Amino acid sequence: MSRARVPLALALLLAVTAPRAGLACDSTGCLLVTRSAGGLLPRKTWRVDLSFRSTDDSTLMSGSVTVARVSRPKVDFENGIVRPGFHQDLGGTSRFLQVDLGYGLTGGTTLLASVPIVTHRSYDIGHPPALTENYETWGLGDTLVGARHSFVASPGFSLVGGVGLELPTGSHELVSPAALFDIGVLDPMLQPGSGSFDLVLNAQGSHRLTRGGLDLTGALSYQANTTNDLDYRYGNDAIASVSLAGPVGARVRASMQLKWAHRGRSEYHGEAVASTGGTIVYAIPGLVTSLPGRVSFYVFLPVPVYRYVNEAQVAPRLSVVVGMARIF
Repeated sequence: MSRARVPLALALLLAVTAPRAGLACDSTGCLLVTRSAGGLLPRKTWRVDLSFRSTDDSTLMSGSVTVARVSRPKVDFENGIVRPGFHQDLGGTSRFLQVDLGYGLTGGTTLLASVPIVTHRSYDIGHPPALTENYETWGLGDTLVGARHSFVASPGFSLVGGVGLELPTGSHELVSPAALFDIGVLDPMLQPGSGSFDLVLNAQGSHRLTRGGLDLTGALSYQANTTNDLDYRYGNDAIASVSLAGPVGARVRASMQLKWAHRGRSEYHGEAVASTGGTIVYAIPGLVTSLPGRVSFYVFLPVPVYRYVNEAQVAPRLSVVVGMARIF
């Protein structure tokens, strides 16, 4: 990969690990693929990235159609059971502030760490016939550590593979305030962390189509989640994407990505949990601006163009990812 392509690829780097409220694109691999994160750093070079993202989970769905009401089960950790149709999900938002660090170990290998330093979730939950309450959580998320290595680095084509381990640094046992109806350990969708050690694998291939800098990129990511100490396991995530990116000015590159993201069903005590898992296809326009001083700014707008959820769930309506990065 040429030096001219490094700022774009590195500005796309994000491996957010904590968010569990939405479907697959709140997983580590999905946001990593959103940014086409196959870029490598030169040897002994550092990169610091600060980003913010917000997701509006306000679409009520059953299967692939919108509905007027979403009833979901409660995972009753205190009694070790799942209570079907316990409450109604009315929608909400997830927001995250994250720091990503990268270090060029060699010219072909980059080490990385990704820490969501603030995760915030705010969801309205109803308990018929009349009660509606807001459930809000804050906290540190899970941390990803890993490495990426270049297997092919010709002028017109690059192939990068990566492996990472998600560490359970975020809380997964936050308890509902005493004044609210839904007492005990909160639903997993509200927790900042997963409580599990998870394996993340990814690969990306990029081909330069024109001398003017138009690139075609394909990426794959898979996250294998393990069972935490509450005997709960989030469904595994599989993501595939294809994107086109090219210059629209001296310091600006635009991109358009089509991404398929699938999350499997979660399990509790080894049994499938209803209203978990699904498939989303996103169209994601993006812009990256490179400035003097090896600084870059970026914005991406993941827009779902197809959504399918198991049983009934809230689904994302729109997301935004913005941030800045600097290479030292």
